[in-house]
Amino acid sequence: MAPPESLDGVGVFMIVVILYIVQLSVLLVKYHLSVYTANMLILILFLIIGSVMVYLAQNNLVAVTLHLGTYVFPGIPLFYIIIGSLLTGLGLAYLVFIVNSIFTGLTMHRKDNKIKQGKSDIVDLTKRIHQLELENERLKNNTTVAVPQDANAL
Repeated sequence: MAPPESLDGVGVFMIVVILYIVQLSVLLVKYHLSVYTANMLILILFLIIGSVMVYLAQNNLVAVTLHLGTYVFPGIPLFYIIIGSLLTGLGLAYLVFIVNSIFTGLTMHRKDNKIKQGKSDIVDLTKRIHQLELENERLKNNTTVAVPQDANAL
C-alpha cells in the first residue's frame, strides 16, 4: 500500500473552506437564521462545490476505460467519472428522500383522518351522555322533562 500523497496548499484550503461551510450550516439550523442568510450560504456552497470540481478537473486528467456491463467506454477523463459518481449518488439519495417523503405524507394523512374520526366520536358520545343525563333526571323526578327533538342539540 502506497503512502498517501501530502496535501498541497489548494487541498488544505479546500478542507478549511468545507469545514467553515459545515459550521455555517450548523449555525443556520441552530439559530434559525433568515432566508437571505440561507440563500447566501447556498451561493457560497455552490461556489465551493464548483471550486472542488475545478480542483478535481485539474488534477485528475488521466484517461481511463469505463466498463458498464457489456458496454466499454475508453478514454474518459477520471474527473468525469468522479463527478458522475457523485451526481449519481446524489440523485439516488434524492430519489430515496422523495419516496420516503411520500410515504411519510401518506402516514400523516391516515393519522389525521383517525384523529378527526376520534374527535367526531367524542362529540357523538358527549351528545349521548347529555341525552342520558336528561333521561336520568326525568326518571329520578318522575316528571316529564321534554327531551329535545333536535338530534344536533346537546
